[in-house]
Amino acid sequence: KYETWKKTCELVKEYSDKFGKFYFQLYPIKFCKNFDKIMTERYFQDNILNGRFLTEENNYIICENYEMKDDGTFRNKTLISPILYIYYTAIGMEINNKYIQKRNSNISVRYAGNYQKNQLHYKQEYYEFIKELEENSILYDTFIKIDIKDFYESIDINKMTNLLKNSIQMNEKEQMEFKEFVAFI
Repeated sequence: KYETWKKTCELVKEYSDKFGKFYFQLYPIKFCKNFDKIMTERYFQDNILNGRFLTEENNYIICENYEMKDDGTFRNKTLISPILYIYYTAIGMEINNKYIQKRNSNISVRYAGNYQKNQLHYKQEYYEFIKELEENSILYDTFIKIDIKDFYESIDINKMTNLLKNSIQMNEKEQMEFKEFVAFI
């Protein structure tokens, strides 16, 4: 939907202006001269909705490397083109708009931002996570904090697509596009 595309573009632009000098993925967006054009409904109709932007070879440049974390372990980093990043974020935003949470309310799950609060960045979500940990340490004798190593690599794309299909009513074309795009990234 165009509304989702426009909102995603606005958030990505806002975050690139704020955090672009700190994050590789946002840095090139900070200098994008045609961002206003990318946000328009015309661009969305002519390039995004019909997949035309996928025919541009420059959009497929992907850089993969490792970054050392504070604890000395390595994090796999993937840098994708700005338009793919916006598209990928818009897919997540659209899924978030349609998804109905079925998880037990006693289970808290957090990861890298919060689309319901228009947060693309993990920082505020991390502060809320720490606050929740502190509150739970007072309320409960025990609780479990789990951090899944190599989270994205461990996701079964077919299973995830089936769960989404049943949850947000994805049609066959949307399922295929989603699976192929996620597998590509």
